[in-house]
Amino acid sequence: MIDPYSILGVTPTCSDDDIKKYYKRQAFLVHPDKNSQPGAEEAFKILVHAFDIIGEPERRQAFDQSRQVEAAWGELSDLLSQLHRKMEQAANTIRCTNCGLRHKRIPTQRPCYAARFCSQCKIRHSAKEGDIWAESRVMGFLWHYYACMEGAVYDVTDWAACQAGNLKHLRANTHSVQYRIVLGQRPSTQSPSSGNKKRQHMDSNPTDADFEDFLNNLYTHNKSGTSTTTTTEQPTAKSDNRRRKTKRK
Repeated sequence: MIDPYSILGVTPTCSDDDIKKYYKRQAFLVHPDKNSQPGAEEAFKILVHAFDIIGEPERRQAFDQSRQVEAAWGELSDLLSQLHRKMEQAANTIRCTNCGLRHKRIPTQRPCYAARFCSQCKIRHSAKEGDIWAESRVMGFLWHYYACMEGAVYDVTDWAACQAGNLKHLRANTHSVQYRIVLGQRPSTQSPSSGNKKRQHMDSNPTDADFEDFLNNLYTHNKSGTSTTTTTEQPTAKSDNRRRKTKRK
């Protein structure tokens, strides 16, 4: 990055006297009265501008402070970008009750009103929130599993492979939905009338849900103008109550 120090040929740790000394040396080389080569006048203007920024102790101090702030914000921006990428990756995963891990879910371009292929009707039927279905290809040898979640249709084949025991009766390309994903509700918060002692205990022991809220706050308020928004299922300590489970209809 080009800055006044680089233009003058000094380092940010040099003394004020060094700045003046190097400025005079460089100015002598590129001054239009001393140098008639093309670009000398423009080079001299750049040199003068650089010296105006850091040539005096007060101006130099102000510049250094602003540069430190800029560097700090740049580092923070990089950290937030890393956080956003990880949260976006986590958003497209499903917690598995079988292995305890998270499986990837792949967004599709299917609309919810035409999501499920039916071999009987030869059309795509609509899907409701939580619906799970299977579709077969290549003479029935290749199966893909889909789910309607959060208003979108996802390919959840990886997750379904780990849920083979729970989905063993699921048939492909059916007219009706046979299984659904059930998302448990988070327990209600403690009411103020429940006692200060319990409340103090909760406040003194931050939960993973508090961490989830903190991450969501960072993710929501520091997104850099992205057009897509994903809702993430956070891996919290309370996630046992929120895990996606399968049940037969």
